[in-house]
Amino acid sequence: MVTKAFSFGGGPCPDTHVQVGPDSLYDAAAGFGWTDHDTLLPYDRGTTDPLGRGMIVSRSPATFRVATGPGLFRVQLLFGDAERGDHSTQLHVPGSTETIPVLNMNRGEQVALALTVEVTGPMLDIGFSSARSTWLVNALSIEPVASAAPLWLTRHLESRWALPEQTKRGARALIGRWRQHPASDIDVVPSGHTREDYLRTIAQGVEHFRHLQDLNGAIVDVVVGKEVYYSTPGFAYAAALVASETGNADLIEPAAEAFDCASRALIERKTPSAHEDFFVTPLAHAFPLLAPLVKADRAQRWRSELGGMNPFTIYRSRPGGALAPGTNWNCLALSGDFRLHQLGIRADAAFSENSLKGQGLVFQNEFGLYAEGPMTYDAFPRAWLGDMLEAGYRGPAAAELAEALDRGALTSLLMQSANGEIPCGGRSSQHQWSDALQVLIFEVAAARAMRVGDPSLAGTFKRAARRAYAAFLPWQRLSGEFQIVKNRADPMDRLGWENYSAHSTYNLLMLTALGFAYEHAGATEHLAERMAPAETGGHATVLGGPFHKVVAAAAGTSVVVCTAPQLGQTPAGLVRVQFEGLIGGPLPGDASLAKPSYRLPAGPREGAVIGLAWRLPDGTLQSLADVLAADLSTSVTVLSEDPTVVRFRVEYRVAGAVPVSFAEVYELSARQTSVRFEVPADGPPMLLRWPVFAGDGAREADIATHGMSVSVAFAGRQVEYLVAGTEPPVVAETLLAHRNGFVRLAEAALRDRDALRLVVRLVR
Repeated sequence: MVTKAFSFGGGPCPDTHVQVGPDSLYDAAAGFGWTDHDTLLPYDRGTTDPLGRGMIVSRSPATFRVATGPGLFRVQLLFGDAERGDHSTQLHVPGSTETIPVLNMNRGEQVALALTVEVTGPMLDIGFSSARSTWLVNALSIEPVASAAPLWLTRHLESRWALPEQTKRGARALIGRWRQHPASDIDVVPSGHTREDYLRTIAQGVEHFRHLQDLNGAIVDVVVGKEVYYSTPGFAYAAALVASETGNADLIEPAAEAFDCASRALIERKTPSAHEDFFVTPLAHAFPLLAPLVKADRAQRWRSELGGMNPFTIYRSRPGGALAPGTNWNCLALSGDFRLHQLGIRADAAFSENSLKGQGLVFQNEFGLYAEGPMTYDAFPRAWLGDMLEAGYRGPAAAELAEALDRGALTSLLMQSANGEIPCGGRSSQHQWSDALQVLIFEVAAARAMRVGDPSLAGTFKRAARRAYAAFLPWQRLSGEFQIVKNRADPMDRLGWENYSAHSTYNLLMLTALGFAYEHAGATEHLAERMAPAETGGHATVLGGPFHKVVAAAAGTSVVVCTAPQLGQTPAGLVRVQFEGLIGGPLPGDASLAKPSYRLPAGPREGAVIGLAWRLPDGTLQSLADVLAADLSTSVTVLSEDPTVVRFRVEYRVAGAVPVSFAEVYELSARQTSVRFEVPADGPPMLLRWPVFAGDGAREADIATHGMSVSVAFAGRQVEYLVAGTEPPVVAETLLAHRNGFVRLAEAALRDRDALRLVVRLVR
């Protein structure tokens, strides 16, 4: 048999191919055709690509038959649609020497697949189907070969980068105005932290987890009793870094055994819970650290294993971005794969380049944020992409990526809380590793700022990194590892965890991010720290969808107001008030939910944000904590911004059988947040209601009422809630489980709507 080539669908056909339409039934004389054709549809997208413009599409299974005769053949297929991205093609090819992956495609992406097929009879049948949508095919070629070659898959996607212009409310403008104010240029008391502290923290964690390594090199999670997710490659990197930097030879073999285990699982596509995308980056960082410390044949085996795998078939998340949960996985995979290319292990950077072209779709906002929605999953991809950029990525998307990450780093400065934390909101909220990602983002940004000749901004980033480090340091356990969520409950209780949270994984993810930060921090370690925006304040950052937040700060006080809820995670309204230096109580770090999607122990549930609640005609009490996104519209007006006082107004309109509208006028100043409520006279009965911190899961807070105030004392610190325009507040006895431990609900019935106000004040 000679090579046979077919072009499917409508439109012109290249001279090198035979055109196949939906009605091209198998014909013995021609030697090719469909075995059935009832549901096949032809399309011509009219592009300039002679093979990619035409296609056959169907929802029903179909088989294309070619008379090849017996033998070994290399079969190559082309798939892609310039206009739609909902196709999913599953191939069924008897005689294929390897398992064929399901091909899910982005709009405008072209996928090429080559596989070896051994045909024992007169015909080669290629079956097409889709388990969830439509399948498609553009082109096919069949060539006899003398020997089998591995299955190979490549993807090509046109660039989807289109960063919008920046406005006067964007990050550059806000930071620019902040830098012009004298408050940004005062001498600061150094944080006292250095990159050596990062390394010491990593070493303490490694010492804990080395005793949980099994005979195969895997790290066993003490909570679930087995290896989970990507703990093992995280340990391989963290242990390798400590061994390399401190000369601790006792860690070389544990690190190498973890590398053996993780590399084998990756290339065999047998990682725990199908997390291949998370393995490559820590392994790519660990390789140059470990390779000089182990025997040459072992390092060469690692090089061969990692270099021989096909990234288009190994990783789980399809290359490129999509505005859907989980698309951030690809950012971790592409950054690690680029590192392998940089090390000479990967022959080319095709996977990274193709992936990065598509990821531009998720950065199409002026703030440089990763628009998946949850705040943690904005920081997560930006951290790894920043590591790649700073490591020397200079490919086709380098300029766009650099601009997005530079904007994002400035936005992160504006979003960092008064006590150094990342904003709450969405899944994985208040997990410590999200603050470790901040450390990495800021250390990379410091190095970039220094390179462009801005040592003052670099010093600000440096201080922000160390403040983020200080924010999670108090959550370290005596055993060396960390609480993974900001409470002190026993890890076995999984209090505030997501269903996917794991003690070993999220600790070692923290150490991995902190290790990358350590690597990048060396270039700017000589810099003097400069004031960070969160310390002085003077700004209200208004983020639209999918974040829906106002993050504001003034004089060491900060708040997070959500303008739309994230179901099961974060309600609308005032969800967080923070004061500089106050970590782990006596303020809760989030609202209370009646139906959380994260883990809480059995017991009573009630939703409450800091603000208004109202009675419906049937007596039901409702607040913004109970309102769905479809029933809520909001508008935000920034009234004034100054480091001493920031004011803004949020108006809420709640739809439903009984529409409700009201506004909150915020005033942030030193040691207090004041909220004045504007309530229509014709609205339903109102009251003030808010969650009061009652304990961190290990210790209880002291809650007391005094006339028109509620005070909360905990761990030597005290806050006070003062109300006006209400009856004296009452604090319920019922304990409600909460991400941060436990809360109780305070209520104060409305008395004078014109004077309605709530003040949260730091007493000591």
